[in-house]
Amino acid sequence: MKVRVHELAKKYELKNKEFLEILKKDIGVSVTSHLSNLDEDQVKKIDDYFAKMNMSVSYTHLRAHETDS
Repeated sequence: MKVRVHELAKKYELKNKEFLEILKKDIGVSVTSHLSNLDEDQVKKIDDYFAKMNMSVSYTHLRAHETDS
């Protein structure tokens, strides 16, 4: 199953340009435009990246609240 870049950008609530930069710089997925197709391996790599980012944000948020008490 192929997914277009712009579909994942929408899923993660990012503008296409921002999402393309993250793909290239942070994830190492090189595509030419928001209309490019991504294969299953690339989608998994992207989903894993955002899951990891979500967990680190949640952990930081949780730690901040622990010190408030």
